[in-house]
Amino acid sequence: MRALRAAAAILAVLAAIYVLGAFFVDQLGSGASGADPAGVLFTAPPGFEVDEAGELSRRDAARRLADALSGEGSAVRSGIHFSSEGFDLYWLVDRTDPARPALIERSAGPHGTRIETVFAGDLDARLEHGAATGRLDAPGTSAGASRNLYH
Repeated sequence: MRALRAAAAILAVLAAIYVLGAFFVDQLGSGASGADPAGVLFTAPPGFEVDEAGELSRRDAARRLADALSGEGSAVRSGIHFSSEGFDLYWLVDRTDPARPALIERSAGPHGTRIETVFAGDLDARLEHGAATGRLDAPGTSAGASRNLYH
């Protein structure tokens, strides 16, 4: 009788372990997962008019953005989205404060790191320097403030 009770207890424990294991394995596969990897969406902030330029050098992008800004009726918040040397880039101009316009660079590197750098003021000097060198940190202008978009 004692052996029968021990066998029944062992079978009950094994059955409980099996049921719990099956439940947890079922839960692993039930989560909805999208086709895209989780993380930060890489887009321009809402309210920007963005020109999709495709593959373009940084110098050409600076020229193209400067030309777009020089035209009459150009948007207060506009920019260009392009790819260059393995980077996906947004160069955005925010002129909501005319006294202190901002040039925003959003960069997604080949390894997925997403960085936003805000360059305040001196828009014309930055774009002129960008057209010559491909960089927005023109000499004599304030340094850009960078942050990782994951934080």
